[in-house]
Amino acid sequence: MITPSPAAVPLHIRSWGPSDGAPRALLLHGLTSAARVWWRIAPALADAGWSVTAPDLRGHGRSPRADSYRFDEMTDDVLALSGPWDLIAGHSMGGALTVLALQRNPNFARRAVLIDPAVQNNPADLPAFLAAALARVRNPDLDACRAENPNWDEPTLQAWAESQREVDPEAVRAILETNRPWDVTAAALQMPIPAHVLAADPARNASFIAADGDRLRQANSNWSYEVVPGTSHSVHRDQPDLVIDRLLRAAA
Repeated sequence: MITPSPAAVPLHIRSWGPSDGAPRALLLHGLTSAARVWWRIAPALADAGWSVTAPDLRGHGRSPRADSYRFDEMTDDVLALSGPWDLIAGHSMGGALTVLALQRNPNFARRAVLIDPAVQNNPADLPAFLAAALARVRNPDLDACRAENPNWDEPTLQAWAESQREVDPEAVRAILETNRPWDVTAAALQMPIPAHVLAADPARNASFIAADGDRLRQANSNWSYEVVPGTSHSVHRDQPDLVIDRLLRAAA
């Protein structure tokens, strides 16, 4: 097993379910989010007999801020959460870090589910994306989020706003500007374990599209994917019951 770097940041952890003897799941949130995003999904896995761990990634939630936010360093943080895990799930940037962690340590987990993973980003979109992300974390507009996502219930909206408030804006800037180009495709092509993608609806600005899924699946039979109609990039917020179902299916 690869030993994580001693420079890894000790992440703040949330846990659900039994601590001993149960199958283990690791949940990784996306950019400008936090472990609290799993508030519905993690307890459902725990009720099904799983021991669930979800960290706040560096610069997010209650985890330490850092001097650097390179993906290799953030992957060190993830690998320090000692596996092997029976299941790992990652949303957006958490999906990218899942791919990188498994490239470095193929034994880190046995199954993966990636929720609209950010495998690659278009550099031309960076200035607008960065501006929007910084505006969101500096002043989360709950009313605008509610209007944009009418199917989110109030606890989901509140968890979204609280996660935004806990993010260090400079961490967001550093993650987006340091990791250019943002492209983990080469690592994804080497996926060593079964990995299933829940892709957002392409009509709602999906990060992962069918062409990505077809390319990965043709190159590596460990990949499978499905598009979840009507969902935004936050598939886990739009369709939590479906995500829970797919996590339990993958684990089975």
